[in-house]
Amino acid sequence: MKKVAKSLVKKYSPRWWKQQITISEDRRKRFIQDSEESIRVYNAQKQIDSLKDAQRRLNVWWYCINTLLPAYYSSTPKAEVNLRKRTGGIPYELGSIILERNTQYSMDCHFDFDRIGYNAALQFLLTGQAVLWARYEPKFETVFQQIAVIQNEDGSYSDGNGNAFTDELEDITEAPGGLLLASVKVEQKVSERAVLDVVQYNDYFCSDARNEAEIEWQARRAFLDRDQAEALFGEEKAEMLSYDSFPEVIKKEIARNEDKYDGKAEVFEIWCQATNKVYWIQKSGDQILIDETEPPIKFEKFYPCSVIRQSLDPDSVIPVSDYAHVKDQILEVERLTTRIHAVTQAIRTNFAYDSAMGQTIEQIFQDDLKGVPVNNWTSSQGRGGLAAAMNFYPVEPFINALNVLQGARQTALQQLYETLKVSDLLRGTSEQYKSATANRLENQWSSLGLIVRQNMFTKFVSDAISNLGTIIAEQFDDQRILEIADADELIAPTIYLPPPPPPPMGPDGMPLGEPPLMPDLGQMVEITKMQILGILRDNKMRNYRIEIASDSMIAIDQQQQQQEGVNLIQTAGGFFDQMRGLVDQYPPLAEFSISFFQNMIKRFKGGKEIDGIFTKALQQIAEIAKAKEEAAKQPPPPDPTMQEVQGRLQIAQIEAQARLQQAQMEANDRAVRSQIEVQNQQLKAQRDQLDAQISVQKQQADEYFKQQELALAQQEVQVKQSAVQVDMLKVQSQAQSESDKALIKQEASQMQSIIEIQKLELEQMRMRLSESEKLMEERRLASENQLERIRLSMEAIQTRPTEQPKQDQKPIVIQNIIPKAGRRKGMIGTDDMGNTTLSIQDDEDGNED
Repeated sequence: MKKVAKSLVKKYSPRWWKQQITISEDRRKRFIQDSEESIRVYNAQKQIDSLKDAQRRLNVWWYCINTLLPAYYSSTPKAEVNLRKRTGGIPYELGSIILERNTQYSMDCHFDFDRIGYNAALQFLLTGQAVLWARYEPKFETVFQQIAVIQNEDGSYSDGNGNAFTDELEDITEAPGGLLLASVKVEQKVSERAVLDVVQYNDYFCSDARNEAEIEWQARRAFLDRDQAEALFGEEKAEMLSYDSFPEVIKKEIARNEDKYDGKAEVFEIWCQATNKVYWIQKSGDQILIDETEPPIKFEKFYPCSVIRQSLDPDSVIPVSDYAHVKDQILEVERLTTRIHAVTQAIRTNFAYDSAMGQTIEQIFQDDLKGVPVNNWTSSQGRGGLAAAMNFYPVEPFINALNVLQGARQTALQQLYETLKVSDLLRGTSEQYKSATANRLENQWSSLGLIVRQNMFTKFVSDAISNLGTIIAEQFDDQRILEIADADELIAPTIYLPPPPPPPMGPDGMPLGEPPLMPDLGQMVEITKMQILGILRDNKMRNYRIEIASDSMIAIDQQQQQQEGVNLIQTAGGFFDQMRGLVDQYPPLAEFSISFFQNMIKRFKGGKEIDGIFTKALQQIAEIAKAKEEAAKQPPPPDPTMQEVQGRLQIAQIEAQARLQQAQMEANDRAVRSQIEVQNQQLKAQRDQLDAQISVQKQQADEYFKQQELALAQQEVQVKQSAVQVDMLKVQSQAQSESDKALIKQEASQMQSIIEIQKLELEQMRMRLSESEKLMEERRLASENQLERIRLSMEAIQTRPTEQPKQDQKPIVIQNIIPKAGRRKGMIGTDDMGNTTLSIQDDEDGNED
């Protein structure tokens, strides 16, 4: 039969991830067994196979761990954010301080960093591995928010982008203008934290690799209850998980109970650098892959975790703990302790005595300073006395054995201390005959191994704090970042506002315009804030410019801190004293001094905090030095006598120019006045002519009105005559036939209509005459206003000190249109003598113009 080849599992598929987790667990079994045994020995548990023959124990492992623990972690570290390059400008320096303050605030307030640091150091010493995992933890609340909605034809609602609402809307109201407002539930972020978690030694996994550079993925195991799973994955995916994981201490008790209840879901969070993905899987459920997403945060080294390992195997990244190396030495010490205890139990003051003196010997050993009478003292002395009556148990062999065992245990302890770097100098003891220099040199050379471990642990914590800083820079709100760092108070002292430049001056020494506007302090602070936030949000710029380090986590020496502050003050004072004289003699050295001092002050602890203030002060000093340099370049002052002579000459020239200018101004004034008088006469003549024309036109209009009224009276007389004639016709028509009556009625109606038409025409003529009169009045007022403006402009020209350009006066043209009657035409003209004539005649064509 042919063998059927098994189908290959696709890489990075759910089955492949489940297989990789299982393989990683198998590879780490030996490491986990050593770690569990180390913890049991540390906790002084008796059920340990390797120490079965050691009934009495010194628990030297607990002693060594607690002696080394303060050397790795004893106080909360202080976050430091430094520029990887010592250049970048004030925004980069301020950005590092703002990020440093936010990171320190997160370490102090968002979680218990001391507990995290202590547990990480303890796990590192016991198991040889420690993992700190950074995570972002926002908190959202559901709030109601009013938004504008659009009602569709089917009755549903959608937003301005056309997205339909699946949930029911509440409190729909109509705003002014027909706009619909609805209250919808939205998730609002009310708080956020950046925290670190210590991953248990048996909950961390990674790909098989020879060194850390070959690691493709790293993962951790997490146990989530139902609420945590719903908050992380949603209700639908949370229902797919198997909540069947329980702590080891209650598993047996749960197996005996008939009632079952939910435990926690065992899930694995996997960060894969090869695929640039984050996977969430489970091993026990039907569906292995829970979620697959892009990395939510771009960490500098891709992974959100920081890992430290002891004694790495050259061919594997699985650590080998110190316990695995010193387990035999610990066993030797504990065995020697058991034997020392047994020998100590054998060393006793036991003896045998003569029964004849039994009562006397018993009385002697009952109390102190007690006299006991002895019968037959002479015979007792003859038999050798008490020395002959008592025989003590020999303990000299046991004492010798005890000394040998104690010496052997001390030698074993010393070897163990040297292996674990628990030296006498670390514990603060030294030999009497050794000098201070010998102790210092011995401390330096004997502690090199411990210093290397301390630096490794400091780098490990530093990387974890760096991940916190990345979370803060990428995820935190802008306002929260600035408020925590007190950005306004930090930035304001570093802003230097130069004095505004003077406005450009004219040839007469007067400014030509207003000086240019300069930004105020508040605007510069806001601009700097935006620059800093841009630096923090830019992943490339932040990783290139800013790194996060940590202080030593050993107990802080306050005296050393004070000494460092004194050294900073002394260095700054000496620098200023030395450079002051050089800058006074050689002003170009000011810029060199500023750059040199900035580079030097950053090397002091705490110098970064005041670097911006020093920069501002040094800029002011540079401007003062520049002003002195420019003053030095000016030519020497001239002779006072020459200055006086030149001043008198200048005064004489100014006076001559002033007299010449005054004469020119007076000539210009006379010319302007003459022009104004000529213009006034012309204006007066024009005004008189206009008044004459207006009076003539008014007289003509009055005559016209009188003629029209006379014509109207005549027409009324004619109408009355016509009425009489009609009445006479009515009397005559009574004797005529019916046909004549009809004809008379027809003519009467025609006559009546003609009379009505004439009345309407007369009324229209009155209206036109009134409108014409109004129009003439308005034009007369406009002419007077124009004459008044011309007069005011002439007066303004007269009051000016210099000659103004002559303005051309346009002739004033007045056009009066006198409305005409329907059948008459009036004409206004002038005769050869210049007198105005008015003629009215009938319009034979019967047309109206």
